[in-house]
Amino acid sequence: MAVQESSTRLSFHDATLAGVRQDGPMVRLSVTDLGDDQAVQHATVTIEGVQAVLRSGSPIEQLRMEGEDGEILALREESGTVLLAVLWHDGREFRDAVYHMVGGKIASVA
Repeated sequence: MAVQESSTRLSFHDATLAGVRQDGPMVRLSVTDLGDDQAVQHATVTIEGVQAVLRSGSPIEQLRMEGEDGEILALREESGTVLLAVLWHDGREFRDAVYHMVGGKIASVA
């Protein structure tokens, strides 16, 4: 599902994931430099209804930062889940991860 804020279509591809907070079934992603022209400097993406989080197909207790920051490769709703693909940066190291937030729905981008 495409996420829209007002009449501007936001692109999360190549945006920076600067923070993650999960409180039970609610996940908040702090995102910077998003939009096709990176015109939006900062936004909080709220995902509600998360029943479980899978990392590369395996359940994890909670979604958390795995590096200093991360580059969002994909963020979208699909088949009753929210998919988040991230390339984590940690100093000189880079590693990718794919998360499925089962039962989740992108509730807002503010």
